[in-house]
Amino acid sequence: MTAPSSPSEDCARAAGTELVGGDLDVSDELFLISSGLGEAKRPVPRSGAQPGDRIYLTGPLGRTYLALELFSRGKPAEANELFRFVPRVEEGLRLEGSATSMIDLSDSLAHSLHLLSRASGAGLVVEAGGIPLLPALSPDDLEGGHLLRGGLRAPLHRPAGRPPPRAVDRDRGGGGGAGGVAQRG
Repeated sequence: MTAPSSPSEDCARAAGTELVGGDLDVSDELFLISSGLGEAKRPVPRSGAQPGDRIYLTGPLGRTYLALELFSRGKPAEANELFRFVPRVEEGLRLEGSATSMIDLSDSLAHSLHLLSRASGAGLVVEAGGIPLLPALSPDDLEGGHLLRGGLRAPLHRPAGRPPPRAVDRDRGGGGGAGGVAQRG
């Protein structure tokens, strides 16, 4: 009989990787930190966004935002399910040759777009109506900016000169175009 796997092991297996180590320490608080190492034949930088490129997301936003809402309503089991993220490795591989710039949105859509804009030296325009959200959320949840500025986990973001391969913006539901690159400098 084998021990049940942890969510971390499940995630690593889904991404075709291994969980190889850890560090234990004593603290009054729980800290969970992970890092991933990889290799790319042709890395896609943050600095490649150019005027005319479009901004695409490979899936809907709002998992952590919705999970925090569920926790506040006393629904921890439902909330915890939203923290089971599967890395979007396949989507990333499908973008090879079409993406000019990429970034993950683990620090929020607003912050990640700021980093991409700064690295590319380009202004970005985001169309609120084009931001894909989880089905349980509505455009009203964008009001006040909480969903855009923090407490969310999201898929790869891709400004690119060409439309994404169909499988990238439709697989796993909810991906799509969210805006474009407006200007340099």
